[in-house]
Amino acid sequence: MPKKVAALSLTLAAVVTLVIHLAGQGTGPELQLVTRAADALGGRDRVMAVKTLQIIGYGELAYFNGGGNITGDPAAPQKWQKVLDYTRTIDLEHSRTRVQQRLKMDFVFASTAGQLGLNRTNETLDGDIAYNIGGGFLAAPQAGTQQPQPAGAAAARQRRVELLAHPLTIVRAALDPASKLSNLRKQGDLQLVDVTVRQGDVMTLAVNGTTNLPAWVSYVGPNANLGDVTYRTAFAGYVPEKGVQLPTGIATTIDFRNVVQTKLYIDRNIVDASIDDLSAPASARSVAPQGPPPGGNANLKPM
Repeated sequence: MPKKVAALSLTLAAVVTLVIHLAGQGTGPELQLVTRAADALGGRDRVMAVKTLQIIGYGELAYFNGGGNITGDPAAPQKWQKVLDYTRTIDLEHSRTRVQQRLKMDFVFASTAGQLGLNRTNETLDGDIAYNIGGGFLAAPQAGTQQPQPAGAAAARQRRVELLAHPLTIVRAALDPASKLSNLRKQGDLQLVDVTVRQGDVMTLAVNGTTNLPAWVSYVGPNANLGDVTYRTAFAGYVPEKGVQLPTGIATTIDFRNVVQTKLYIDRNIVDASIDDLSAPASARSVAPQGPPPGGNANLKPM
């Protein structure tokens, strides 16, 4: 008899734990919307089984988020930086990501490296540790092996939410029992749901009412010049890759004059290939610097 009681107690405890976890994801309609999005991407099991993703392409960055034009007039033509090479590597198993870019000023600029497209950035996130390799957007190329440098808590938070601004990562996060789903609503042909992830960041996921594919993700983040800014990252041109639907075009707009801050044109999505170890080295786990790295600029942000 005691054995039966113990077994029943364990079963009841497991059921209660499951109910508590699912309750954190909101009521039925919110979870149903996320499930439909997962099915459209290739199915819940396939989405959750992906271990690595590499995004390779090129793009454009709005110079100083639209604040570096020839005048402050909203009608002034936009200045752009060309992203000649772009690679984002995502280690989904360990919550790590790295963005590498080669940049060129698309206007006359007092920097040989910037004019020739020699500026490179290498920015990594390992869980809650952000670190950089090299000097950043405006730094001249440096000889020799560059050592990783800690980037600080603010950079870690920004990179974490930027990582979630992708269909695969946001849907996986929304399916996480530790996430909370709320505020289901409609906006035209889109259905929106707020996703509060385990770290407390709030993301809004918009799902196409016809295809059930993620249409965009939005979130609020700080900007050194503009204060809190709402970022909205939209997805286009879905194509299948190893059983997963992935976008070939990504554009991020900010609510400062509706500037299109970044444009990314994707040449290749590589699923579950071997990747470099993105874990933070000991030097990156030390006390974070108080400001941007030498030659860098906190107002110029990557995609």
